[in-house]
Amino acid sequence: MSQNFWHWLKINFKVTSLLLFINVAIFLITYIFSAFLFAGNDSVSLSLLGAQILPGSQYPFSDFIFQPWRFITSSFLHGGLIHLLFNMWALNSLGFYLEKFYGGKKLFLIYIFTAITSAIASFVVAFIGLVQNNSMAEGVIASVGASGAIFGFVGVLLGNKYLKNKTY
Repeated sequence: MSQNFWHWLKINFKVTSLLLFINVAIFLITYIFSAFLFAGNDSVSLSLLGAQILPGSQYPFSDFIFQPWRFITSSFLHGGLIHLLFNMWALNSLGFYLEKFYGGKKLFLIYIFTAITSAIASFVVAFIGLVQNNSMAEGVIASVGASGAIFGFVGVLLGNKYLKNKTY
């Protein structure tokens, strides 16, 4: 019986489904932390769970700025239900489509790579803004969401269409 399950899973496993599950599960964990442990303060729960803290945030959040793991964990956190729903709709729409042509391993690598590069771009833009304005923010400036990785999927589609003249 268990061999049949593992065989079925090997054939039907989709990385897009895994990414959707991880994003929704982490959103539920964030919601529980925010509602029950931090009295509805999303900034604190997002910061403690791995949101990317951008330059210009005040102490104690400024201590989190140079933690490199936040470049990846922030792409699995979301600021609200609408944010999550739109990102998961886009991930569902593009992910299964790309996974059919690239396979699960490449899709996962594309997701992680574009999530990290978009987080770095967000960090750099925030740092440039801090230097130009020469001022600190009140509280914390956090960056969350899978939008950067999803726009990476759009970039892969456009790159193949216009650079390789491939259509799907």
